[in-house]
Formats: sequence, C-alpha cells, structure tokens
Amino acid sequence: MEAQAQKAPTQAAYQAIRNRIDKLNELLNPKKTNQDKQLAEILPEGSIKELERRAQLLNDAIDTAVNGQVKLRKLDKYGHDKDKKGNPYFTGETVSEEEAYKRLEKIQDEIDSKRYKSNKDRLDETKTQFENYYSIASYYGKEIADKQYGPLVSKSKIILNMLITRLTLSKKELKQEKSFPSLIRNIWLYSEKKWIL
Repeated sequence: MEAQAQKAPTQAAYQAIRNRIDKLNELLNPKKTNQDKQLAEILPEGSIKELERRAQLLNDAIDTAVNGQVKLRKLDKYGHDKDKKGNPYFTGETVSEEEAYKRLEKIQDEIDSKRYKSNKDRLDETKTQFENYYSIASYYGKEIADKQYGPLVSKSKIILNMLITRLTLSKKELKQEKSFPSLIRNIWLYSEKKWIL
C-alpha cells in the first residue's frame, strides 16, 4: 500500500490511501486504553483495610502540609493517589494541621477498636469451644472430645508452645503465674494431662 501511495496521481488519492493505511495499522496495533487497567479494590466503608487506606492518605497529606494547611487527598478509580506526572489527587478540602491530626487520631482509634473487637471475638469463641470440649470430655470421655475438637486442641498446643517460648517461662513458673490468662493456663495444664479449670 505504501507503494500505491507513492504512485498516487493526486494529493487526494494519496491522502485516501494514507488514511486506509492508518486505519489498518490501528486495527493491527490497537492503542491501550484506560479500560484495560485493573480497577481498584472496592472495600466496605468502615472496614479495617479501608480505614488504613484513609489513614495513609491523611498521613501523606500531613507530610506535605504547607504553612499549617493540609490539602486532603483521594484515590482515583484505579486506586492511585497520584497521576502519571506524580501530582496527587486532591479532594478540594483544606484543613489545618491540628484538624488533620485529630482526624488521623480518630481513624487510628477506630482501627484499634475494630482490631480489639475482632481479636476479642476470636478469643471468646475459642473459650466457648474449650468449655464445650471440657464438658464433652467429662461426660463422654477424652477420646470422643479429642475426635470432635481435634483441630482446636492441636492448634492450641502450637499457640501455647509459641507463648511459652516467647515468655521464656519455665513450666514451674507458668503453673504459679497468677496474671497469666486463665484460658491459656488451662490449655497448658490440659497439655500436661491435668484437668484443672
């Protein structure tokens, strides 16, 4: 087609051939569009991950504050906080550094609260399972309880061994430790084949 374009009798014929060549090149080598990019993960409002993301944006904004004024930042739909040139995306809201630190502290408190609740829920569930384990073991025998709650017991032994290693307490000190959480102490006492609640 290039040869035909060179031999074109008129400028209009040459331009028509060039347009056809350009169209064929576009079909053979399509340009990448923004639609090919992966969209940002949509996180539930108020989840720990979303709160951490907001805290990070606020930290970045505080780090680049000018004259005590903080320009709040946001993410685009692809999850980026800056454009191709490295310019941050702003929400359009400007607050004082003091207000920004208050907001950051509030977000951090919310994150800590949610983490505490989720860990507390897990511990409460584990405690309930152990109470059920002990009651089944006392009524039906240790073998049946071990079959039903086998993963719980094996997992607790692993966690207990890690705790003992970290705390570097001897077994004698562990038995006498008053401040040691009773659930973990009960697990250890069970692992030593003693039924003390």
